[in-house]
Amino acid sequence: MKTLLKKLVQTDTSAGKGEVAAAKIISEEFGKYGIDSQVDCWDENRANIIARVKSAGKKAGLLFVAHLDVVPPGEGVWKYPPFGAVESEGKIHGRGSTDMRGGLASSVTAICEIVKSGVKLEGDIIFCAAAGEETDSAGARRFVQNWDKNTKLAGVVIPEPTLRRLPHYLHLLLNLKEQGVKSVSSTFIANELGLDSTQVRKDVQYTNIIGKPKTGFDVNSLINAIQTCLNWNRYENAFLVGAGSLGTAMLGYKQFKDYGLNFVAAFDNDPEKVGQKIHGIEVLSIDRLPVLAQLMKIHLAVLTVPAKAAQECVDIMLKGGIVAIWNFAPTQIKVPKNVIVENAQFSQSLAVLTRKLSVYKQTLL
Repeated sequence: MKTLLKKLVQTDTSAGKGEVAAAKIISEEFGKYGIDSQVDCWDENRANIIARVKSAGKKAGLLFVAHLDVVPPGEGVWKYPPFGAVESEGKIHGRGSTDMRGGLASSVTAICEIVKSGVKLEGDIIFCAAAGEETDSAGARRFVQNWDKNTKLAGVVIPEPTLRRLPHYLHLLLNLKEQGVKSVSSTFIANELGLDSTQVRKDVQYTNIIGKPKTGFDVNSLINAIQTCLNWNRYENAFLVGAGSLGTAMLGYKQFKDYGLNFVAAFDNDPEKVGQKIHGIEVLSIDRLPVLAQLMKIHLAVLTVPAKAAQECVDIMLKGGIVAIWNFAPTQIKVPKNVIVENAQFSQSLAVLTRKLSVYKQTLL
């Protein structure tokens, strides 16, 4: 992946340069794994690249979408050449290394590794890296116009940090709705959240909501679109394991329902806590979790136990068929490859904060 990423970073696809060279690099990478791809060219130097891994199954497919172009380097002073792909301190520096060469290379590599593994797919994998996302969106429009409407999709993978920003937009929009605000501009959202308005507009594009000149976005429509994009427009029932201080606080956090998370039961191994109700939710013995998870068809659990108890609790979750774990325990947990884990490590976040504070204090000396 690193070699592919460097090749892409070294290829200037900013406005006026075209995307053909980058498309050919990706096509060549797919070719190494026997994956058929098409470099769709127009206007001499514009291009999309499209690939499809066909399956023998009949289930809906998975679409990977990305863009080939980058923002021009501008007139500012660069520590490293903008298209040099210089590797330093474990990072590859260059224009577009984040937006979105990194995500692009990751998607291509993931697809190639799936093919290499020989796993039997139940649905097709479709890939499109489009031209002009930073400017005219010509590639995306061209891809949509040529899209086979008979193709059914189970989901779309967008390898940008958009997913982590959308909840911040949603939180702001919900507050605006409470204040009676009917419409909002990307500039206002950007100023409130310390972002660039262009980035906000790009992120919102993934929700299929289009703003209106001078008025911006309809608040209610944008809320619904973001909730749909995040799959938060319906509740995901969940178990909470660990009814201590953190678990109690999470059970009492009413806004989780705004994010589609609904706690239906809590579990603990402390006899003094079992049988109690916390914020209206009964605490049950953790021994009951496997049976109840299967009966209630629960797939998601939140883990808020001490580190020493974490793995034992996880093993019990797995017996009940839990496939997604939001881990707040201050330790790494071991799970099978098919189980999704999102680690929310306070210690890591605090380490970053205290390190930045230390650097700041040094500047005052």
